[in-house]
Amino acid sequence: MTFAAATFSQKLGTALAAATMGSVFAALGYVANAEQTPQSKTGIVLLMSFIPALFAFLAAAVMLFYKLDNAQMARIQIELAQRKAAGQNANLA
Repeated sequence: MTFAAATFSQKLGTALAAATMGSVFAALGYVANAEQTPQSKTGIVLLMSFIPALFAFLAAAVMLFYKLDNAQMARIQIELAQRKAAGQNANLA
């Protein structure tokens, strides 16, 4: 069941990405198999360079606020071990 959900979410993400890119290209005036206008060329350059770089920098900025030090990691591992033990005990009952 987990594998099916993961596969579905990957396929859905791919479909949404393709639809979004198609819409963006159409909005930029892209015409397949034709000489591109300067506006569509600029849009293609932005879509392939600066816009992904912007998202990468945003992701890096978010990670700056994600505090995961050794103490936090130890707390998480203890909690996971407790949950695992509780789950095993529940299965025995």
